[in-house]
Amino acid sequence: MLTPLIVYNIFLPETKYKADAPIMAKNKLEQMGPVKRNEWMMMGTMLITVTLWIFGERLDISTLVVDDCLSEKVAWNTLTWFAVFLGMADQLNVLGVIPWLSGRVASFIEFLPAGWYIELFSSVGYVKLGDFFKLGILMALINITVWGLVGALWWKVVGLY
Repeated sequence: MLTPLIVYNIFLPETKYKADAPIMAKNKLEQMGPVKRNEWMMMGTMLITVTLWIFGERLDISTLVVDDCLSEKVAWNTLTWFAVFLGMADQLNVLGVIPWLSGRVASFIEFLPAGWYIELFSSVGYVKLGDFFKLGILMALINITVWGLVGALWWKVVGLY
């Protein structure tokens, strides 16, 4: 929920209010037609999944427990290596390797067909290429921080540590 707010405040939109937006939305909904079979199936699947997740224990349906998590040695191994790599990445950033490398990668991507979407944003002048990468890194750091703090607090609340 923070991501749109942060991006909105960093790259302020030129148009903040459009009087005919409700009419445009209504026309688009009419153009899309009624809810299709696959969409109903998706809604039903999500409703059943969330309901079973919430009430599974009362219905005597097993769910994930702490012992299941602790027994996953491969997952813990992956998490440990991920932590090591994050530490290495932090040191590479401190030493200036990441800014240097990201500059090289950015200039290389400009010439690749796969970088067309980056080029699209930067070529029209709406978002500069450097800002595109800075925003991506900023949002990654914010997400890691939020999930780390909120996740840690939630684990404390539910008694996982």
